[in-house]
Amino acid sequence: MTAEQSRQHAARCSELAEKTTSPRFKKFFASEAQAWLRLAEQQAEAERKAGEAAAKLNEAKDAKDAAA
Repeated sequence: MTAEQSRQHAARCSELAEKTTSPRFKKFFASEAQAWLRLAEQQAEAERKAGEAAAKLNEAKDAKDAAA
């Protein structure tokens, strides 16, 4: 699952929180939306770090190939 998918889940939960008339479900869906957003932030950070690591690996490989 990607950060974007988690954001989409958060948006859907927010929509459900707005549409429901039940205070109990309003609170539940609002809480779920916040949880999805926290997960999206964590995933975005992991995706960023993975991209940086891949770039460094490619740079090291290119340097090794250039030296050979």
